[in-house]
Amino acid sequence: MRPSSLPSISAVIPAGPGSERSLGRCLASLGRCDRRPDEIIVVVNGAGPSVEEIARRFEATVLVDPGQLYDSIAQDLGLA
Repeated sequence: MRPSSLPSISAVIPAGPGSERSLGRCLASLGRCDRRPDEIIVVVNGAGPSVEEIARRFEATVLVDPGQLYDSIAQDLGLA
């Protein structure tokens, strides 16, 4: 639990096709940070079900878009 005087941190990660290998490394590195994010949101856009499984393994919130968005739109979707 974070002290109430610190701002909350959210990590929003767009995950498109071919992101299986890099997503696991990214999420693992977030877990090793001194100040871990309070929430991790993975926006799956056009990637296969294995990407969703990887995100859930790291207890990330998963938002799935059936289409393939640009990364900036995927990040905006995670912030909404």
